[in-house]
Amino acid sequence: MLIYYLVIASILIQLTTAFLALRLITITGKQLSWIFILTSGKIRLESVKGQGSSFYITFPLEGESGLKSIPSDKIKAEDEVNIKVSDLPVILIAEDEETSSSFLQMILEKKSFNCLLAYNGREAVDICLNHPEISVVLMDLRMPVMDGLEATCKIKEFRKNLPIIAVTAYALTGDKEKALEAGCDDYISKPVNTNLLLSVIRKHLHL
Repeated sequence: MLIYYLVIASILIQLTTAFLALRLITITGKQLSWIFILTSGKIRLESVKGQGSSFYITFPLEGESGLKSIPSDKIKAEDEVNIKVSDLPVILIAEDEETSSSFLQMILEKKSFNCLLAYNGREAVDICLNHPEISVVLMDLRMPVMDGLEATCKIKEFRKNLPIIAVTAYALTGDKEKALEAGCDDYISKPVNTNLLLSVIRKHLHL
């Protein structure tokens, strides 16, 4: 009878050790380390957010009673495939009305554009001067401190090829002509048609 119980116990032990046991070893800042203890070896995973994951494997050599550590080549597995924000087109919205500015920003960011904001013509000039990554400017023609026409002239002095799209609610006769004469590359009237806006921007970005 004792032998019977010993056999049963031995079988249970073998079945238990056959399963994979997971132990959480450390949580340090953004780094997580796990060790997977297997019947015949070990797998260790180290993962750093934004950098990827490394796997280390050790297993016993044939004929050896103990374990010899044989690290595998580090296998880099990216946690996520993300487009860098810095690689997205940057659009400057020069608009003094906060409601209109927020509306344009919402539309563009939904379409994966980065946005910078200026609330008068002087700010628009300064931002273009300090941000060479800007790809397109949406320029309101009627702004305080410096209007959009003057701001466009100044920007074109140092960014001749930067596309500037005039955006204005003042659809007066000759307004479009004034914008084009000042150096604007295109013109959109308010209220802004979303599809038209995106179409004009993509045309100048050659998308």
